[in-house]
Amino acid sequence: IVAINTRLNGREVDYILKHSGSSVLIVDRGLLATIKPVASELPTFKGVLVIDDPAAGPDDGWRPAGSQDYEGWLAEQSTAEPPYPVQDELETIAIDYTSGTTGSPKGVMYTHRGASVNAIASTGQVTVRPASKSVTGTSAIIDFLLTVKQNSSSVRFSSECGEATTQVVVQ
Repeated sequence: IVAINTRLNGREVDYILKHSGSSVLIVDRGLLATIKPVASELPTFKGVLVIDDPAAGPDDGWRPAGSQDYEGWLAEQSTAEPPYPVQDELETIAIDYTSGTTGSPKGVMYTHRGASVNAIASTGQVTVRPASKSVTGTSAIIDFLLTVKQNSSSVRFSSECGEATTQVVVQ
């Protein structure tokens, strides 16, 4: 997982996608304008999934080559557990990048073990019970979701920063 700051320009997004070795791009339709100017320079992906958010405003119809509608792709997927469990707890689960204010963005790798330990440590700061439906905080989402999934059937995590709000629903 490589979350990309929505305030970055196309060149910075292109750099992060190449540097991280990302193989699948999941993008909200409202953010396609950011990558459109550098589309020919983007790496080749195994898949590009476009989330068609009606709140994104007018749709100019442009999509990256080979892209699919996220909801359509999701409907085609198996509901069975993934066949390949984590083989090594030190494998990377996520890479977070800085905004690159002093040069190119810098990436920080999180491992499965590190995310698990951070999730366990977060439980001392945030109370999540089976009845919890909404949790607001500034903790990194990846640090939190492993614990949330174990303790509740459905929780909404909301992280607010200025005007931007990120929400993740765990079912």
